[in-house]
Amino acid sequence: MAILTAFCEYHQISYSGVPVGTIKKHITGKGNAGKLDVIEAVRKKGFKPVDDNEADSLALMDYVLVKYGKE
Repeated sequence: MAILTAFCEYHQISYSGVPVGTIKKHITGKGNAGKLDVIEAVRKKGFKPVDDNEADSLALMDYVLVKYGKE
């Protein structure tokens, strides 16, 4: 996190963190959802994650697109 923060500040790129519970609640409806719940919710959106890490990334992407709009 420190490296990401330093990089963004050095290059004057705006950034913000999103709590894990917020991402889980967005994608599954439950802030304490398990890995399998997140994977299933992402699959329902039409994605095919290879593991829970990819599912988390896709859930974050979906959150950002919904919150900030598709450009």
